Amino acid sequence: MNMTPTKTTIKRIITMAAGTSVSTVLDKSHYTRMFIIMPAGWDIADMRFFVSDSLNGVFRKLEWGSSGNEVTIFAQESVTIGLNGSTGEALAASPFVKIRSITKGLSTPKNQTANRKFIIILSRW
Repeated sequence: MNMTPTKTTIKRIITMAAGTSVSTVLDKSHYTRMFIIMPAGWDIADMRFFVSDSLNGVFRKLEWGSSGNEVTIFAQESVTIGLNGSTGEALAASPFVKIRSITKGLSTPKNQTANRKFIIILSRW
């Protein structure tokens, strides 16, 4: 019997509606690695995350430990962001995620001027 782990990869699509700064829910249950393919036309903004332990649960800001500093990624249009290292580890444990658009360098929401579609690649071993 072969006991070698098998890598599984899936694609999910979530959206951020025009005039909003929070995406629909990404169900990444059972997947730990995550790549985000950014939409074309992304209004310049940082990316932060809301996370929850259940699909319809309360979504809270993802922060580093008890420092109160949110996990923040500089996001650009039409690039692929590989979430690795400490950022990847922070997101790996959460089965449900929403992407947030935040005004660059600030903590205020940045509403996108058009619908934005994120292609998410999830994998596990």
